Amino acid sequence: MWFIGQKVVCVNDRFPQRILEWASNLPRQGEIYTIRSIEIGPCLYTRRVTIGLHLHELPTLQDRLAFRADRFVPLLEKVEHACEAKALELTSLVLGSIANGDSAGFAGSPSGFPNESVKHCEVLYA
Repeated sequence: MWFIGQKVVCVNDRFPQRILEWASNLPRQGEIYTIRSIEIGPCLYTRRVTIGLHLHELPTLQDRLAFRADRFVPLLEKVEHACEAKALELTSLVLGSIANGDSAGFAGSPSGFPNESVKHCEVLYA
């Protein structure tokens, strides 16, 4: 699931107070990072074995601090989610238009679909 060079998005930037007291260069929710290396080891505050990620954008002192992998999602998943939401929105618009008896669909579109929005999702996958 994880690989070096992979782009990831932080989805959890809530750290325990004791981490915040000595660490200042921490991941921020919604920010994109690149995996520099991957290791397995104990979590600093739960002591459970977990996957840790070292990030290009957040170097740590002598690579002694890795960030838990469950704080991130691969960038592709975030893009897929955005496209799925857009597709659902477009489907709802088309179905609503048909249910209301509007056979013309979307004005200015030969097919009756909002092609510009569909192209936008295609670009995100390119």
